[in-house]
Amino acid sequence: MDSTSEGTKVVEIEPPYIEAALMYAASLIKADDGEMGESNAFLARYEAQIDKVMTALARKDRSRQTKIVPKGGYA
Repeated sequence: MDSTSEGTKVVEIEPPYIEAALMYAASLIKADDGEMGESNAFLARYEAQIDKVMTALARKDRSRQTKIVPKGGYA
């Protein structure tokens, strides 16, 4: 987190999180407007984006671990 001279804090957020947040916000706005079909579509896109983020995080966690497997064996 960075601070500017005016005291405003700047927070950098990675693109996958921004897209998920936008999809969730759009879902809430459409639901508030009574457009439940569109709201559900945005909610599905939000959930798909969160799944992508969670999959990427799981890959990163597994990359730190190593497994020793016997020659010709399976993990």
